[in-house]
Amino acid sequence: MNPSKTTASTTTSNAAERTQIDQITHTLESLARDPASVGVAGRIPGSALALAGLTPAGERIDFLHGRTALEEFGPEISRPLAAEHRFDFASLSKLFVSVLALSVVESGLVDPDAPIGEVLGDALHRDARRITLMNLLAHDSGLPANTRFWEQDPGADALWAHVLGTVPVRAPGEAHEYSCIGYNILGRILETVSGDDLPTLMRTRVLEPLGTRDTGYHPIDPGLAVATEEQPGRGLVQGSVHDELSFFLGRPSGNSGLFGPADDALALGRMILADGLGDRGRVLSPASVALLAAPQIFGTNAAGTFGQAVGFRVHDAEFMGAVPGLGHTGFTGTMLVVDPVHNSAVALLTNRVHPGRARANVFAVQRLASETVCLAGVTAR
Repeated sequence: MNPSKTTASTTTSNAAERTQIDQITHTLESLARDPASVGVAGRIPGSALALAGLTPAGERIDFLHGRTALEEFGPEISRPLAAEHRFDFASLSKLFVSVLALSVVESGLVDPDAPIGEVLGDALHRDARRITLMNLLAHDSGLPANTRFWEQDPGADALWAHVLGTVPVRAPGEAHEYSCIGYNILGRILETVSGDDLPTLMRTRVLEPLGTRDTGYHPIDPGLAVATEEQPGRGLVQGSVHDELSFFLGRPSGNSGLFGPADDALALGRMILADGLGDRGRVLSPASVALLAAPQIFGTNAAGTFGQAVGFRVHDAEFMGAVPGLGHTGFTGTMLVVDPVHNSAVALLTNRVHPGRARANVFAVQRLASETVCLAGVTAR
């Protein structure tokens, strides 16, 4: 990560809490400048790190470090990271889409337990028509993880037809398999039953009541975006969605594509802690919020077993560490963790795929950030 001025801000005047926040800030500065000093091996991948957090004491912390791109890309592209710069959320977008889906369900526009074939019909493979919205949300639809059909450059219409016509690899509800294809189909369902496109739905039902300032779907002004990867045929990706499938689908889809700052990602966490109330209005009912933390099925990864709720993973130690929370990560190096037990939350955004994805993984960084903020002042971890 390029050396750059670090910016940190907090909201407390209480002396004890000030000391605690100073300790958090010191840990984050050490993480950014000398990861080994806080037990993180290697270097922080990418060029930028932004964090917005809410501690158990109710204090806010905001932290910025790095640049929008490595300095080798020149001063027009590599700028000191500032609060207005927006990161590619990658699969954090799925959390926003899952909240959107529950909002649409609350409006009575779709039955979450009805076969999705009732909405999309013959566009789906016949074996996929009995999948439900809840299956898509909980990643137990039986659909495969992804497709590389975009590599054949078929055009957006043919690629959409391919995604919608994907053949399931197992029966719905049989096992957990994280599926980007499933969330792209989910986004199309929400558009179909509502009559609005995904950006409009997201803005009116989720982002506006959350009170977000700078979050929305790609493409965005490259001058406001943190760079991601150099990709064949695309050059340095900055302001356009990094995920290839989402990019070649030609328009915003349910899998990926939201851009925003850390504070806006944290707004989703604050809404969950407030039982569905955003900064500017209600987003979800408390009953729907409960579904975000209620495992529908269980999955496994290198850290062990985790619960898969609607959109969110529950108690996934791979990126949460010891935090008893719910959250998600994104391939570009993003994370949101919400801890209802300690009434805390943290959003950590990096561009770990910059300038290439063959870089150190970011899980150790995410675990440290999760525990440092969400468990601040908690004596037993």
